[in-house]
Amino acid sequence: MEISDAALDSLKHELYELEMQNPEFITPDSPTQRIGGKPLKGFKKAAHIVPQWSFNDAFSEDEVREFDKRVKRFLADSGEPGDVRTDYMAELKIDGLHIVLTYKKGLLVAGATRGDGKIGKTSRRTSKRSIAFL
Repeated sequence: MEISDAALDSLKHELYELEMQNPEFITPDSPTQRIGGKPLKGFKKAAHIVPQWSFNDAFSEDEVREFDKRVKRFLADSGEPGDVRTDYMAELKIDGLHIVLTYKKGLLVAGATRGDGKIGKTSRRTSKRSIAFL
């Protein structure tokens, strides 16, 4: 049985809310404890220079504000000044599509999937093909 991406996101959000109310029931294999996925075997791993954070689906303004607080806490813990300005960009969510591209002197030199946010898999050839459609 298949369900829509929106329904799946809604169910994951409901699970997250339940786990926040009952943290003793959080398990390591819960979908709320995973970001993206680990690189598949057979592909070279690519470490991201900048962490590829996940928004964890925000369904309300309060959840967007909570995300902002987490970002600012992370920046403060990293030694950034407390009044650092943060800017955000929002786009429509397209499940399964997140590629980090690296250019040097205008040439594509690397492409990697998001993976778990820290490590993805190399995808330069696929990235080049995808860019051709833009």
